[in-house]
Amino acid sequence: MKPTDKILPALAAGIIGTLAFAMPLFAEGIRVTQVDVNNLLLKGQVDLYVSLGDADSGAYSPESFAVTEADGTRLEVRSVDRNANRDEGIAFLLLLDNSGSMYDETFQGTPRIGHAKLALGDFVSRVSGSKDTMGVMAFNTMLAELAPMGSDPGEIDRSIQTLSRPDTDMAYTELYQSLDASMLKFARVPGRKALIVLSDGENFPFFSSTGRPHPVWGEETVSPDDVLARLWESGITLYGINFADKKDPDLARVATASGGLIFDARDAGELENVYAEIRERIRNEIRLQVKAPPYASSDRTVTVTLNGRSDSRNY
Repeated sequence: MKPTDKILPALAAGIIGTLAFAMPLFAEGIRVTQVDVNNLLLKGQVDLYVSLGDADSGAYSPESFAVTEADGTRLEVRSVDRNANRDEGIAFLLLLDNSGSMYDETFQGTPRIGHAKLALGDFVSRVSGSKDTMGVMAFNTMLAELAPMGSDPGEIDRSIQTLSRPDTDMAYTELYQSLDASMLKFARVPGRKALIVLSDGENFPFFSSTGRPHPVWGEETVSPDDVLARLWESGITLYGINFADKKDPDLARVATASGGLIFDARDAGELENVYAEIRERIRNEIRLQVKAPPYASSDRTVTVTLNGRSDSRNY
């Protein structure tokens, strides 16, 4: 498991057979991972979730950060909370590829869907007992809600195990339609929201592949940029997991532009590490509560600067 194209090289053969977990080799700086406007009308504030990476060297006060709008207007930082995500919990929407190829392709003699079920079961057990909440959806030609947000861990685990191989017409990979549709309910969840999608290949829509209208979406198409706009609008961070050598060419761009990351994995063990790392990264973020500007800017971009390092995010 590793962030794509930014991994430690495998150690020499004979020392370690398999490198299952690798940290980024690059110097990771500050990143704005989510902009939450749910408190805009009630409290007149915007909540910014920030990953400090290797810039995280100690305690910070509101005066440590410079937060500016696109036009250069500086916004007042009201508070800095290093434990917000641990104390209040994270909402995880787990989106799982259940297309035909998840059953066709095997690794170590087990279909990919088998590895995915094991890894998700491990993640559910890790989250159990915390303030984090979860929901699970699966996609192929159709998008199905297996367990709604806030379901108990037992229900979530049971719902994952019910997945079975789809028939031919249901075996397509509606990646971007499913990402877009999955956010409709998730966008209303307050606080820190992470959408984690696991897919073993490229977007392979039913309509463009068969020439027949989709049973639900007809001839409608959703582009990667449409999904990115929805992520910004909804205040959701996308984390992508490539679970095959053949990858969707746009998923990494969409995930990183939303404030998230993209990962590669090959088997259940690497998948377990990916899910655990995503959660730990989010738990280590800080939350800045910022006084909202007294006007609505047409260019809704916010920039956070700390010790000469900065990052911007659309919202």
